[in-house]
Amino acid sequence: MGDKLSNSIEAKEIVLYYYEMLESQVDKSIARYINMAKHLLKTYSKEEVLYTIDHCVKHQPSGGMYSFGFIGTMIEEISAQYRSDVAKEIIKKAEANSKEIGELPKASDNSKKLKNFGIKKEFDWDA
Repeated sequence: MGDKLSNSIEAKEIVLYYYEMLESQVDKSIARYINMAKHLLKTYSKEEVLYTIDHCVKHQPSGGMYSFGFIGTMIEEISAQYRSDVAKEIIKKAEANSKEIGELPKASDNSKKLKNFGIKKEFDWDA
């Protein structure tokens, strides 16, 4: 039951965001739009829907965006772009982490420290 409630809350937040981005007043279609948003949330994440709204507002068709239904028609194409952008970001973070890991001292550096203190290694990691 909690999942349905959170889904309803997210759907309402999405629709209110849609109205805010279009700078329009909430009208009587809000209930229908919330149902559309709930349906979209069964397949897509909230972030994907919000990204689609942002993209559609920035790149509106010549006639303008007159309904939340436009989001539903465009989301498949735009969410693929969103997933690609997220994947590229994850890859960049992974590459940055691998560079940091590459800068860590090697085991041979530690063996030199052991020799300075006169301690013998129990296992030769460099062999």
